[in-house]
Amino acid sequence: MSGDKSYREDALDSAMDVFGENTRSAAVVKACEHARQGKKAKVSAVSYAVRNLEPEHAAEIVDRLATPQLPITAEVQFDGDLEGVITEVNAGKLE
Repeated sequence: MSGDKSYREDALDSAMDVFGENTRSAAVVKACEHARQGKKAKVSAVSYAVRNLEPEHAAEIVDRLATPQLPITAEVQFDGDLEGVITEVNAGKLE
């Protein structure tokens, strides 16, 4: 790779190191699966946090889990009592 795409070589080599793979293609497959499962885990963790922690602690968790590649937002609505807590968590492209 050359020019403005050369940064990809470093990213692919880093993925090989992170996942302990000998080939770039195997590292990419693991990185994709990690991203899919990581998104689900982050949404679950944020949902738990906004339902069970003080708002400022939940907001800190959202800030720590969000990345430029995977922004996260959480919205909480109260419907009468604590049993009526409605949460909406979004991860990924924000509109």
